[in-house]
Amino acid sequence: MNSSLMLRPLVAAVIAALSTSLYAADVEILPPAGGNVVIKDSTGATSRFIVRDDGTVSISGLPAAVQENSPVCFDTVTGQLGTCPPLAAGATGATGATGAAGPAGTTGATGATGAASTAVGPTGATGSQGATGPTGAVGATGAASTIAGPTGATGAIGPIGATGSTGAASTVAGPTGATGAIG
Repeated sequence: MNSSLMLRPLVAAVIAALSTSLYAADVEILPPAGGNVVIKDSTGATSRFIVRDDGTVSISGLPAAVQENSPVCFDTVTGQLGTCPPLAAGATGATGATGAAGPAGTTGATGATGAASTAVGPTGATGSQGATGPTGAVGATGAASTIAGPTGATGAIGPIGATGSTGAASTVAGPTGATGAIG
């Protein structure tokens, strides 16, 4: 028989041990005291999953992972991970009393006075003419004036009146008249 085909006792024992472990349900990893269980990527450069000796677990890719919409919960007795039950919202509580007013703050500093404007605005348009007001009431008649008015124009000459009666003869002689012109 070919020597390469012959099984040596050590090889046979390893094959027998492996063949029985292929049917095992659990894989146990026992790190040395104070050691951790570390699962690395295919290059061996990045630790993907670490179980420390104190039981804490780290997953290095978790902070950069895409955020999902479901939280993950764990059983506080066994530490088993799973989805969280739906959260029930409680009733809204009563509104609390309004707190006391705080003390008044200090008065702020007066702001600087702005510069005066030298610009003149445009002249506004002329407004339309208003409506004529109502006629006022007639005033009361004033008191009679004591000042004489101007003299009026001379009136037309009236008709000659009737001849009057002859008067009484005068006893007093009148002045002598002037001598008349020679004819």
